[in-house]
Amino acid sequence: MGLSRVFFRAGSLARLEEQRDAQTSRNITLFQAACRGFLARQQFKKRKIQDLAIRCVQKNIKKNKGVKGWPWWKLFTTVRPLIEVQLTEDQIRGKDEEIQQLKSKLEKVEKERNELRLNSDRLESRITELTSELTDERNTGESASQLLDAETAERLRAEKEMKDLQAKYDALKKQMESMEMEVMEARLIRAAELNGELDDDDSGGEWRLKYERAVREIDFTKKRLQQELEDKLEVEQQGKRQLERRLTDLQADSEESQRALQQLKKKCQRLAAELQDTKLHLEGQQGRNHDLEKKQRRFDSELSQAHEEAQRERLQREKLSREKDVLVAEVFGLKQLLEDKDLDIAGLTQKAEALEAELQDLSSQESKDEASLAKMKKQLRDLEAKVKDQEEELDEQAGTIQMLEQAKLRLEMEMERLRQTHAKEVESRDEEVEEIRQSCQKKLKQMEVQLEEEYEDKQKVLREKRELESKLSAVSEQANQRDFETEKRLRRDLKRTKALLADAQIMLDHLKNNAPSKREITQLKNQLEESEFTCAAAVKARKSMEVEIEDLHLQIDDLAKAKAALEEQLSRLQREKNEVQSRLEEDQEDMNELMKKHKAAVAQASRDLAQMNDLQAQLEDVNKEKQELQEKLQGLQSQLEFLEQSMVDKSLVSRQEAKIRELETRLEFERTQVKRLESLATRLKENMEKLTEERDQRAAAENREKEQNKRLQRQLRDVKEEMGELAKKEAEASRKKHELEMDLESLEAANQSLQSDLKLAFKRIGDLQAAIEDEMESDSNEDLINSDGDSDVDSELEERVDGVKSWLSKNKGSSKALSDDGSLKSSRWVQGRLAEDGVGCERPVSVLSCLSYRKRPGLKDSIGGRGDEQTLFSALSERPPSPERPARRAGPPGPRQTRPFDPFPHHLLERNGPSSALAAIKPRCANALSLSGSDLMIIKWHI
Repeated sequence: MGLSRVFFRAGSLARLEEQRDAQTSRNITLFQAACRGFLARQQFKKRKIQDLAIRCVQKNIKKNKGVKGWPWWKLFTTVRPLIEVQLTEDQIRGKDEEIQQLKSKLEKVEKERNELRLNSDRLESRITELTSELTDERNTGESASQLLDAETAERLRAEKEMKDLQAKYDALKKQMESMEMEVMEARLIRAAELNGELDDDDSGGEWRLKYERAVREIDFTKKRLQQELEDKLEVEQQGKRQLERRLTDLQADSEESQRALQQLKKKCQRLAAELQDTKLHLEGQQGRNHDLEKKQRRFDSELSQAHEEAQRERLQREKLSREKDVLVAEVFGLKQLLEDKDLDIAGLTQKAEALEAELQDLSSQESKDEASLAKMKKQLRDLEAKVKDQEEELDEQAGTIQMLEQAKLRLEMEMERLRQTHAKEVESRDEEVEEIRQSCQKKLKQMEVQLEEEYEDKQKVLREKRELESKLSAVSEQANQRDFETEKRLRRDLKRTKALLADAQIMLDHLKNNAPSKREITQLKNQLEESEFTCAAAVKARKSMEVEIEDLHLQIDDLAKAKAALEEQLSRLQREKNEVQSRLEEDQEDMNELMKKHKAAVAQASRDLAQMNDLQAQLEDVNKEKQELQEKLQGLQSQLEFLEQSMVDKSLVSRQEAKIRELETRLEFERTQVKRLESLATRLKENMEKLTEERDQRAAAENREKEQNKRLQRQLRDVKEEMGELAKKEAEASRKKHELEMDLESLEAANQSLQSDLKLAFKRIGDLQAAIEDEMESDSNEDLINSDGDSDVDSELEERVDGVKSWLSKNKGSSKALSDDGSLKSSRWVQGRLAEDGVGCERPVSVLSCLSYRKRPGLKDSIGGRGDEQTLFSALSERPPSPERPARRAGPPGPRQTRPFDPFPHHLLERNGPSSALAAIKPRCANALSLSGSDLMIIKWHI
């Protein structure tokens, strides 16, 4: 309180201190009481627990003393080790079950891993196949696009060529019309000049006849040229139609190629999508495979531990089996001992009964002999002691029997567990077989779908191949036709060139006797240009044939690629067939293994049936024992009643009651065992029926798989036959290709020979042109020197003509022959003579090659008249033939003389007048205006 206590009253401070001391002492007292109470309560709890333990121990000791002499306690002490053994076996069984589960899990994981590995390999192979197919489809698409581009270019080239040909045709037509107009004008001018120079002497009629014949020759030449022009036009029209047909075919091929390209693009997209899906599926499978590998490592560690525990349990099991054998031997000995004891008990029971009878007799005779009574009581006590000992031994034997029955029950439970395990294994195998069957069915369905797709692709390839073969045959026929037409046209051009060469030679002789004309040289040049154009057309046709042959080569290469694709497809189908066969063989092996297991299960079931029969026999034995026990029970009950009546010890009664209860429990146990055996028999029958049904299902599945395999083999055989047909068709195409190449080589050789002949003709024409120019120069020089030396000039011309004849006979094989009067006869007449003599001649003949090289009169004496057109054509149409005509006919007589021919266009003269008749005259008819009457008669006979 500090300094404030100075303000207290006197005694207040002491009073406060006393109150404080009292309160403190009271608090300490309460605290001490609480502590003592807590300690007392703790001690009380401890004492209470000790008292409970003491009471429990005392109760246990009391119970132990009470049950120490009790037979069931002895049985419990005897059975307790067996219970421990049972617990140990249960633990071992649990471990075995865990090991079996782990093994099944491991097998399942192994199976899943193998399946995943197979799926991974299959998917990788599928990816490779899809990649190769995608590459092939891309290549096919590229080749198709290239083929389409080539066909488009060919179509454009054909159109351009057709336009060029049309333009050339129009140009040639215009040129021919202009040339006809020029020739007509020139002929009219020349006819006017000739008519102005005619006189009225007697020789006018002869020259008018010559003029008429010349006009007829002109008309004939015009018709011939018109026919040639029409032939060329027809050829051009045919070429145009062929180009149009080819253009149509190319357009159809282009559309087909476009459709095929679109289909190939769609197929490429589908394959790319499938490839992507397959890659994703493969990644998922790889992830699952990784997880399964982890699980497998974990299961491997667990399996190793389980193996170690199984090894320990196996050792314990062997130890227990040895102990079991010892116990079985002891049980057998105890059974024999029990039988002996039963016999002893029966004997003792008889003795007891006899003693009881004696005891009754003795009791009735108590008064007779107390000593004998005591003796009999002593004997009775001994017998009771022996009976007690025998009963104890019997209890021990009963405990042993109970233990053996428990062992038997344990063995039956073990057998039941093994049956259940076997049933589980059979069910698991059945599930595996079902999964394998389903997977095989799925794979077979997939293969069926693939085979259908391959069959459709194969049909498509076959259709394309047939189309290509038809196109190839069409192109071959077209090429053969073109080759034939080209060869025919070249031969015709060659004959025409040779005829032109002969005409040029005759023209040379004619120009020696007559004034040379530059127009004729121009005509020869035009004919030379036409020959060159024909040669160029032949070369162009040859190039077109080479292009077509290259197209055929490309088509053959496409066929070879298609064949290679089909062979690859066949090899893939063969591989898939081998895989299916290997899988079927594996399934067959699994099926055989399952059949073996099924047979083992059937054998096990038969053994179970035999065991069931044994159990039924044991059941009957147990029933017999039951009846015997019931009889014993009844005897014991009667004995018990007798003993109760005879005031026997209560302990014996209790033992008899215990034995009765034991026999009742055994009876109940036997009843339960009988029920269990009956249910086991029913279950075994059901299992047998189920196994029989599963066997039938497996046989049906095996038959279905065999039929599927036969169907696949039949499809494979069909594919092989189609491949053989494709090989035959390819060989036929190769043969046609070889024949076309041979034809091309022969055409090339013919073309080369024609080109060499054409070059030789060009060279000869050049030589003839040079000779004509020399003759023209020499004639002009001689005319300037002396105009009166006609006879000398004629003799010199005749010598030069003889030189030209000898030169022609050296260069051309003497296609002309001299007549007796010095003129050059027609080679047809020579051929006729040679044919009469038996000698053949193959030289072509020209119309103008029959002219004689005699001296011609002047141009002014050739035709008479006033010079106008009306007078000229009236004279040509109304003048009768000359009486000298039959006398001037040259050449030998023959059938050719009776052949009618009139080259003059009378229909044009009568219909349209002289102008139309003159317009029909061709440029080459100028050669006939200066001919003599005898020469025209020779021409007439030759035609």
